[in-house]
Amino acid sequence: MPLRQRTRNRAFVISGAIGLALSGLAWSLGAYLGFAGVFMLYMLGAVGTALMYGRWPSLITFIAAVVSYYSFGLDRGMPTTVGSLAYFALILSLILLISQLVARSREQELMARIRERRARNLYQLVQALSSARGVEGILNASIEKLHQTLGIAVAFWLPPTDNTGSPLQMFPASTELEAPQRNLRAAARWSFLNKKNAGMSTDTLADIPALFMPMLSGERALGVMMLSDLDLRRAPADWLLSLIHI
Repeated sequence: MPLRQRTRNRAFVISGAIGLALSGLAWSLGAYLGFAGVFMLYMLGAVGTALMYGRWPSLITFIAAVVSYYSFGLDRGMPTTVGSLAYFALILSLILLISQLVARSREQELMARIRERRARNLYQLVQALSSARGVEGILNASIEKLHQTLGIAVAFWLPPTDNTGSPLQMFPASTELEAPQRNLRAAARWSFLNKKNAGMSTDTLADIPALFMPMLSGERALGVMMLSDLDLRRAPADWLLSLIHI
């Protein structure tokens, strides 16, 4: 099972356990807290889960706590009049609203941090490219900064400068990928000619442990970027798209 899915499932299990624990605490302290105090306790639990794990785990905590408390509470004299049920529904709606607002604020904060980090990385890349000299210097600077900022290995497949129709040449010339050179060259050539991605996560030569992305200037392909050591589950789609165009 992928790491991201395991982390998400663990958050769901923990949030459900938090909801059941809140119900157990509510039964223990119900005589002291009162009806409204119990739901204030649930609100604290739902908001805390929203801060730690996000929107959906908070909702799971909320549902687990309320269902367990109210289902077993009917046998212990909980009020069931129309007024009490309306009060019950009002409190639940407030808890749900507050927890979801907290989860949304958390998501916005995370996105702001990501945007700030990408802007800083872009500025550093521009600085490195501005001081580079020649094609090799620019490519070396790009490879180094992409590895530092994104943690991926990068190589380029470029056409010959004399336009003789020779095969694409890889820069740098060596790679640590455990794949035959002819397979890498075939994937790079297909990506270059068709102006589409090839390699891992695609329908073309998907067994190669690298992603080949054409570098486009308008409708013209200038070369192919080869990305390896890449975890596509954690790769933001927007920067993958931005790497295509130069």
